[in-house]
Amino acid sequence: LTKIDIAEKSELADRMAQIDKRFNDISIFLLSNKSMEGFPAIQNMIEYGKTYCFIGASGAGKSTLINNLVGEMVMLTKSLREKSHKGQHTTSHRELFILKDSGVLIDTPGMRELGVAESFKTLESTFEIIFTLSDSCKYSDCTHLIEPECAVLVALEKNEIDQSYYDNFHKMKGEQSQFELNKRGIKDKETIKKMKSDSKNKKSRR
Repeated sequence: LTKIDIAEKSELADRMAQIDKRFNDISIFLLSNKSMEGFPAIQNMIEYGKTYCFIGASGAGKSTLINNLVGEMVMLTKSLREKSHKGQHTTSHRELFILKDSGVLIDTPGMRELGVAESFKTLESTFEIIFTLSDSCKYSDCTHLIEPECAVLVALEKNEIDQSYYDNFHKMKGEQSQFELNKRGIKDKETIKKMKSDSKNKKSRR
């Protein structure tokens, strides 16, 4: 989590508690490229011979962190916007850096958003609690939205699962469904295109 110097300590504590509650198996590092707080922990994490890819939103501070790790200005950076405290997009290509007596860094262009692919296993592993509870739902095809005797809705009502966790589940499930529809649409277009091409070829042979 970058740019911690622009956040209040109480806000950071709340964010960390939320993240730890949902992703307690992921290592979280708090970092300020300005004060260098948290930098030694990231520096010590990088192992010799291993490659590390930097992925994140535009202006998150990836290039500045790489400059600090390399020890010189190897990537162009821009200052924060005064009103939003957000960085500006600078990296437009991938670039690789070999650290002396350490690992390899790859900087990537900033992303506006991350999409959900069609992997059902990814959704299941991310929302393991909901999938476990769904085994106790009355209906095997329960959507966990309005159905009676839905174990997920019962758990939500009892505050056994977090509202944001539940909302994110349905958001990602919707994105996954949209991805599958788009993919199917592309395949249908390709099939129609191939059929038209085959039809033209047959006519030309006559």
